[in-house]
Amino acid sequence: MIQFFKIITLCLILLFTNGCTSVRVPNLDFFDNKKEDLGKYPKLSDLPNLPENLRPAKKWDAQVKKIINDRKIVNNNIKEIKEEQTATDNILDEIVILKSLVSSYKSDDPSDSTINNE
Repeated sequence: MIQFFKIITLCLILLFTNGCTSVRVPNLDFFDNKKEDLGKYPKLSDLPNLPENLRPAKKWDAQVKKIINDRKIVNNNIKEIKEEQTATDNILDEIVILKSLVSSYKSDDPSDSTINNE
């Protein structure tokens, strides 16, 4: 029984290796096409120097926190203004004003005139 198992295992290994040898591996050299571009990149010696007057991280953080707080204040103010302006009476009054403006523009439009120019 053990010899039978060894023979089966050997046959499977031979089939597997035979299958592997018949597989064609593609050319995996990705850099063949990029070799021409190597001279186009800048050299490290041509790079500018780093600035020396950078702010420390604590100052950046403080400035960002100030900007975030300012935005929160502005957003809250905008919400309050929107809530005040969206009162129903104000909207209805604005609709009436806009309708009157539209009708005045329509009355001045020469393309809608019914008078024939002779």
